[in-house]
Formats: sequence, structure tokens, C-alpha cells
Amino acid sequence: MGITEPAVFGVMINYSSAFIGAITGGVVGGIFAGLVSLKQYAVVSPGIAAIPTYIPTNGSGLNSNFWFFIAILVVSVCVSFTVTIVLEKRKRNKLKIQKADSSFKILSPVQGTVLPIEQVNDPLFSEKMMGDGLAIMPSEGVIVAPFDGYVIMTTPTKHAIGLRGDNDVEILIHIGMDTVNLNGEFYNLLVEEEQYVYAGDVLIEFDMQAIAEKGFDLITPVIVTNSAEHDCFAKTIQKEVKKNDYLFSVS
Repeated sequence: MGITEPAVFGVMINYSSAFIGAITGGVVGGIFAGLVSLKQYAVVSPGIAAIPTYIPTNGSGLNSNFWFFIAILVVSVCVSFTVTIVLEKRKRNKLKIQKADSSFKILSPVQGTVLPIEQVNDPLFSEKMMGDGLAIMPSEGVIVAPFDGYVIMTTPTKHAIGLRGDNDVEILIHIGMDTVNLNGEFYNLLVEEEQYVYAGDVLIEFDMQAIAEKGFDLITPVIVTNSAEHDCFAKTIQKEVKKNDYLFSVS
């Protein structure tokens, strides 16, 4: 069978950009070989070992035929490489656009300052053990729904809430660090589990000043808890957000 058929059907056909690039390089090389009447003086399997077969067998040594072959080889490789890179970039850009168009946008559930999730003083969040996302330092004590979907989790301490969007993206909004120890004091939960909510609906109200006076950090992680099933690929570049401003997207 040789190596050509397995290479084409086993490898190259799975990588269309490289396949088209190899074909294009071969066509260009073939055209140049025809124009200069390139000659091969022995029939061997293709590969590096075939290079000497373009040296004349009459003992005249390296001549223009051999150097034409080297030039054609270089041109073919360069054309194949260039076409492959160009096609692959176009392919990836197209996929990126399609992905962005089909992405699920998560809006900010609270007004405040946007911070990287890595700045949360809890490894459960900062090391993304529960998922990827962002954190917000609230400037207002109101949490709203960041998208249309169901409330899938509340806590007796009212400091955290989980929601699932229509495309099965699940997020957790956790108001403050160690605020579970407040046992619900200073929090007012306005929804219940299994309730359907719309983007902008108020979910929780909390007394920022009272919580801060108790010595608790109010930083609020907003994370995709099933991020293993989704890609968190586009996050806001805004430093400050209001409720319902764009926060990040997943697909």
C-alpha cells in the first residue's frame, strides 16, 4: 500500500488546512518541475533518501537539474506551510465568531468593582475549585438575576444563591467571605428554589454597612459551577459595573 494512502486517509484528511496546503504545495512544485524539465535518474520511495536520485548518473556531479530540484523542494514546502497557516487562521477565526455568536451572556448581578477571581481570599474560589468566573466588590446591597433561569439553590443563611440558565449554565453568587457565620443576619432572600426569574429581578438584599462592621469581607464571587461543561472565554474589561452590565460569556 505504501505510505501515501495511510498518510492521506489516516492523518491528513482529518486536518483539512494541512491537507489543502500539502496539495497546493505539490501542485506548485509540479508546475515548476515541468517548466524546468526536472529529471529523476532512479525510481525510489519518496523521502529524504530520494534526493540523490536527482544527481545525474553520468558522473558529471551536481548540475542545474539537482539545484532546480532543491529550489522546487523549498518552494513546495514554503507554499504548503503558508497555505496551511492562512487556512488554519481563517478556520479558527470562523469558529471563534460562531462560538461568540452562540455564547450565553451573564450579566452583573450586583453593582461594584470587578476583580479577578484569583484575588478572592479563599482558595475554594481563587484556585477555581468550584469553577471559573469573576468577583465583584459590591457598592450596593442588592443582588439581581444575571439572566433568565431557575433558582436551583438557596441557603438558610441567605448569603449564597445558585441559578441555572436556559442553556444549562449554572452559576453561584456568594456574597462575602465566611458570611455563613452570620446565620442570615443582615440578608433578605426574596426568591425560593425552583422559582423562575428574569434578568434584573431582585434576588437578595443585604446590609453592606452592618456586614462590614462585623468584620466580614464583602467580595462576591460569581462563578460557573459547571464550567467543565462550558468554556468561560470572554470576560468584561470594565473595572466598574452596574447591575445588568455585561460580565462574561460561556458557551
